[in-house]
Amino acid sequence: MEQDYRKKIVLITNQSFPIGLAGTNRIISYCRGFLHHGFQPEVYCFRPTESYNRVFNNSIKGEHKGIKYSYPGGTTIRVASFWGRRINDISGILSTLKLLFVMSSKKEIEFVIFYGNKFCAELSFIFLIRLFRIKIYKEESENPHVYFRDSRSALSKIFKWFYVNKLYGYYSGVLVMTQPLRDYFLAKGIPDRGILVVPQTVDLDRFENIYLDTKKVEYEYIAYVGTLSQQKDGVLTLVESFLMVSARFPEIRLLIAGEGTPREKGELTLLINQLHLNEKVYYLGRISSDDIPSFFYRAKVLVSCRPQSMQSDFGFPTKVVEYLASGKPTVTTATGELAFYLKDRVNAFVANMAEPNIFGSKMLEVLKDYDFAMKVARNGKELVREKFSPMKQAKIIIDFCIG
Repeated sequence: MEQDYRKKIVLITNQSFPIGLAGTNRIISYCRGFLHHGFQPEVYCFRPTESYNRVFNNSIKGEHKGIKYSYPGGTTIRVASFWGRRINDISGILSTLKLLFVMSSKKEIEFVIFYGNKFCAELSFIFLIRLFRIKIYKEESENPHVYFRDSRSALSKIFKWFYVNKLYGYYSGVLVMTQPLRDYFLAKGIPDRGILVVPQTVDLDRFENIYLDTKKVEYEYIAYVGTLSQQKDGVLTLVESFLMVSARFPEIRLLIAGEGTPREKGELTLLINQLHLNEKVYYLGRISSDDIPSFFYRAKVLVSCRPQSMQSDFGFPTKVVEYLASGKPTVTTATGELAFYLKDRVNAFVANMAEPNIFGSKMLEVLKDYDFAMKVARNGKELVREKFSPMKQAKIIIDFCIG
């Protein structure tokens, strides 16, 4: 029997949809939970998200697993020219505001969640939504300071001060991923009743029965998915760590998937060449989120070598939970709140530092006793089922936002 969706939960974002990276997957997991509890989620991408030379999302409107979505600006593709992108962005924001105005006038919206960061767009959406006395919440998974690392001009500093100290107070509340973020916003004057901690969520259905469609590969490999940032994700340390694996298991490859700046790509390529790993370490670029489950399933080991930083202290690496959800052995550093969930050789293989010898030794632990590693991996998947269910967290969000 089809459910009667009388009220909509709207998510506004600058993340790509329905194919994307960590942010997109978090939105999808939220929405699956909202559907489960009888609400119709609708996702609006208020700006184009696809690079003009590599497009993952072509449709400006559609439905994905029951989640309705659209690009109100009429295009998913960011054009090559600077001014063309500015026109696309403005058009997208205005079109989204018009759509929200119509929906708000008809009283179709239960509440709104903004996922992303875009100063002028956020102010516009907050003003419009609150004009109709509808609640709008900010979803935040990072310390806001990380968005302004290169703010050197006077104008940038003013924007940063206003964003960090004032903007969040205009929302009806803030949904944060970790306890340190909750403490951060409390210190910024957001009342306790306006903050909800929503741990990482993952849609386990993505990782069920993937073996049915998975082809065998020519070689065994260790897989990494994420940014190419050394500061955020320690990708260069990971490559250095792989030297130990390569010496003991020369048949194993390291496959690196993800996006990075031209400089980050250059640094990665240079290091691979310097370590003479050209035939052992392959950079794949960004791969579709639809291909992630089978990419994980075919891997021997999944790895995350994130170092200690502001981002790791306040955030929570989505990829690690998805690694665990796949049921494959995971080697990771336990930064931030990961340390509360992961136990070394119980549900994951935990390196106590993002240092080549330490991390390399953990990868070798897995490969030397793979039967034991798979037992640990099964415990990791069970942890995800118990602690990171989107159905449970979606109900908590609904009660918080409506109450």
